[in-house]
Amino acid sequence: MRALEMTNLYSDKIKFTVVPNSDKAAFDDGVKTYAFETHGLVGLGTDGKQVTKIEGHSFGKDEIIATIQTLLGV
Repeated sequence: MRALEMTNLYSDKIKFTVVPNSDKAAFDDGVKTYAFETHGLVGLGTDGKQVTKIEGHSFGKDEIIATIQTLLGV
């Protein structure tokens, strides 16, 4: 996720927010809000509603790009 964020490939279309587990309050809130067992990736629409979610470490670059394309309607 950080690699995609740094390359700015989608920065004009997608806002990336990485919540590190070192920010305990924000991290815990994200886990609770999106009902993660531990952590993961959430894709929100322009209305702020959850469109997609991937739990844990079960994703890589291809899954992140697929999520972005889902959000963009590609």
